[in-house]
Amino acid sequence: MYVSFNLLPPNAKVWIYQSDTNLSITDVELIEKEVKFFLNNWSSHNKEIESSYEIRYNRFLIIGLNENINLASGCSIDKSVNFIKNLQSILKVNFLNRLDVAYKIGNEINTISLLEFQNMIRENKLSKDSIVYNNMIDTKKLYLNNWETTIENSWHKKYL
Repeated sequence: MYVSFNLLPPNAKVWIYQSDTNLSITDVELIEKEVKFFLNNWSSHNKEIESSYEIRYNRFLIIGLNENINLASGCSIDKSVNFIKNLQSILKVNFLNRLDVAYKIGNEINTISLLEFQNMIRENKLSKDSIVYNNMIDTKKLYLNNWETTIENSWHKKYL
């Protein structure tokens, strides 16, 4: 069951899917239509899942799940991953490459490989104060407070 993202509690489980490219307005509209349909039909052991989503910066799809209402089963998580794989196929983007790092310079968000990210730090093109996106966080509270952060305040700091 789809609900507004702001209705999810702070401890709601979140998954962050990062596109390897910026999504067009048409892509975002398609994602919104498809994700609402998916979330309205998403279930765990034949019970509705209270869930929501956000699309940020035309690059990130965040899906949230209120585990206070119903926990996601392995099968329901598999369904969500298959949904994301289907979106990838339709849009010709990659949402599942966890070895890509997104960083922000000015108003521009870029996605590069982890190796390129490490090289940029070594070459002083990125510093401890550079903005990165910590897609490993797993709750709405952490998403709202710690997702867009500096390298120094993220798991990325191990490359400094």
